[in-house]
Amino acid sequence: MDVTVDGREVKGLFQATKQAFLYAIDRETGEPIWPIEERSVPASNVPGETLSLTQPFPIRPAPYDLQGRTEDHLIDYTPEIKEMARQVAAENNLFNGLFDPPTTIDDPAGPAWNCPGGGGGTNITGPAVGDPVQGIVFVSSQSNCFRLQVMPGVDSPLDELDQSGTTHTDWAAVSTTVRGSIEQFTIDGLPIWKGLVGRITAIDVNTGDHLWAVPYADASEAQQDRIRNHPLVQGLEGVEINRGRGGNTAMVVTPTMLVAGGLSADNRPMLYAYDKQTGERVGGVEIPGVTRYGMSSWTHEGRQYIIVQLSEGLAAVALPVEGGAPDRH
Repeated sequence: MDVTVDGREVKGLFQATKQAFLYAIDRETGEPIWPIEERSVPASNVPGETLSLTQPFPIRPAPYDLQGRTEDHLIDYTPEIKEMARQVAAENNLFNGLFDPPTTIDDPAGPAWNCPGGGGGTNITGPAVGDPVQGIVFVSSQSNCFRLQVMPGVDSPLDELDQSGTTHTDWAAVSTTVRGSIEQFTIDGLPIWKGLVGRITAIDVNTGDHLWAVPYADASEAQQDRIRNHPLVQGLEGVEINRGRGGNTAMVVTPTMLVAGGLSADNRPMLYAYDKQTGERVGGVEIPGVTRYGMSSWTHEGRQYIIVQLSEGLAAVALPVEGGAPDRH
């Protein structure tokens, strides 16, 4: 996507990641459009494993989802509530860095938290999309974490005898995913972390600035009521009621709007339309299932259609003619 950065034309390449970094590269030279810093990261405690001493951190755009978990990420509606959230996080060993390495199975600290990790940030089920006219990248992400722990390869269920190799690795993962969600830790049902669980972020890649971020789906009515009615937040302003839902969503950009999959508060799969500059949700229509991987926009005989990939099959939605309702096929 071609952009204008500080008055110069740049043939850009933009890559969203599970780290919640959007890498911005000049596709003609391979050089970063904005600086990328190499920063020190923790070493591994796994015997025999040597990791890179540094990892790249793009300066712009800013990360579009939570990276690691620190005290800055805790809810702070009041100092007392923040302290309660800090105690929950500390007691459950939830604070972590973006590049914390795996632990071994005998580590008393338990599996390492890796946030966003393999299950967070941007994933294959909700790829980023771009508006080449306005120079905006729209990124779907979720504030999830992955747990990382290794054990001797000879004991790992992932290094079975029926595999083609004849030797075991020294260390292998305990499982493909060590179960447990960082969102499960609350203050009697009040989430301890700030921000949206699943979101769409609009990034102006001419400037590297974030334009807006909104939940791609509405939190369930039960979840919103649980926060709204929690005794600790009664009478307080700025409480995040609709934090959305985990997961990623499929999107497509048209000349006039962003179209994305989502869920309503009463759990109906939806196709929503957003104002590209403000993130305002300007319309929605129910669809047969939850979106994933992608969608596309087509015109046929003067009418626009959105083809949506679902968990099971495809659906086509015809945008309404003036004064009419959308058709679903």
